[in-house]
Amino acid sequence: MNALIVGAGRIGLATGALLRSAGFGVAYFDIDPDVRGELGDAGERVVAGPSEESFDLIAVCVPTATVEGEMSTAALRQALSTCAAFLQPGAFTAVAVRSTLLPGTMAAVVVPRLTELATSSDWAACHWPSFSRERLAVEDEQAPRLVCIGSDGDERLRTVLDPIFASLGADPLWTDCATAELIKHGSNLFNATKISYFNALNAWASAAGVDGQKVANAVALAAEGAWNPSYGTSVGAPFGGACLPKDLEAFLGYLRSGELPFAGFVEAVKAVNDSFGRVL
Repeated sequence: MNALIVGAGRIGLATGALLRSAGFGVAYFDIDPDVRGELGDAGERVVAGPSEESFDLIAVCVPTATVEGEMSTAALRQALSTCAAFLQPGAFTAVAVRSTLLPGTMAAVVVPRLTELATSSDWAACHWPSFSRERLAVEDEQAPRLVCIGSDGDERLRTVLDPIFASLGADPLWTDCATAELIKHGSNLFNATKISYFNALNAWASAAGVDGQKVANAVALAAEGAWNPSYGTSVGAPFGGACLPKDLEAFLGYLRSGELPFAGFVEAVKAVNDSFGRVL
């Protein structure tokens, strides 16, 4: 099979390496001439524009920047125009969007734009988010903790994509597009929340005159939520028990009375929990 990577940043290069290891022929397209030059110097195959060549898979790996507090789809829309130009009549192509998308973007942007631009081509689109770490993208893509694919259920997508994951020994989670979009954002938000929590904890440690890193290291060992992956992931009910409600309330009072920073963090935790009502 042949694959085209649209967007040769870290995720694009990592995707190309993954596909090559799975037996795909890989080519790259990028609008940046400097990137194209670097790819050529590295011995990668670079295509300048559409030709009569057909691809079994086109992977969209362009960034979705945040502009004035909202996700910009400008680069994504341009990449989809590129995809449509590469689609060949009579040949099925799987279009896999690896870019991070807000829930509903596949339905509102990706599918309508391809439908508009690729009227004579046979294609199906899916969302294949990347969970790799920025500095270790190549390694993480080839040893993923989770492979998630959001689609409308077109089985031809499995024909193209399943061999990739079989080569990794991975069992993909196939779901709908909106679920896959939210899984990706949910993962990033969890990481961001954890980092912010420990930074807030460090500020509270400083106010108490103790070593914040020592506290953080110990909390990571003591708190079940830090070492038990399934803890707290049964959704739909508030936390209860003898300790969590009263200790949160007491610590919030401590933060307020001492006018300590980041009381709003704890207030937000309490507000979410209170919105679910009483524990039965």
